[in-house]
Amino acid sequence: MILKSYEIKKIDHSVNHLILFYGKNEGLKNEAINILINDKNKISNYEEKEILDNENNFIENILSKSLFEKKNLLLLKELQIKF
Repeated sequence: MILKSYEIKKIDHSVNHLILFYGKNEGLKNEAINILINDKNKISNYEEKEILDNENNFIENILSKSLFEKKNLLLLKELQIKF
């Protein structure tokens, strides 16, 4: 589903588990992310360089779960996706 920036609140988190923001407007992307992270308990931020430098640590952090956390948000920034 493709949504415009003003439709960000229409995202159903129970259906959409993966959200991709793209474009040149960093301010607008950050604003949309801030709207989405308001109701999350734990937020993990990673950048591409950090993931590539220590893959094992990244995978361990993703797979480890706490008994007390209900939701976990994983933010990956500055990824260069190659097809």
